[in-house]
Amino acid sequence: TKIAMIHGDADETASVKDARRFASRSGADLLIVEGGSHRLMGPGQMDLVMKAAMDFFTAS
Repeated sequence: TKIAMIHGDADETASVKDARRFASRSGADLLIVEGGSHRLMGPGQMDLVMKAAMDFFTAS
């Protein structure tokens, strides 16, 4: 089963260090969003999230 993670590097709820550790241990694909908070609502961030999700779900 493939796993995709999208995580902001400015997330104050869950650390980027923990996201990297989980991705490493689980084999998940990890996208780090520069300047992204937990909600990833900064300028252009939701577009990045949506593109990454669409790419993940439509990959063959």
